[in-house]
Amino acid sequence: MFGKFVLALALFVSCSQIYGQVVYGTIYGTVTDPTGAAVPQAKVTITDLDRQGHN
Repeated sequence: MFGKFVLALALFVSCSQIYGQVVYGTIYGTVTDPTGAAVPQAKVTITDLDRQGHN
């Protein structure tokens, strides 16, 4: 009985780790110029080089 419990627990833990990675995220930061001053309303483009910008 204990062996079946351990097996079930091991399967549950290993399956829950499959979904540990996400394909989305949020980036926060401040854009600055060479003097260190903040650049208001700066537009930033982020490109995933692994996916070459494709979903």
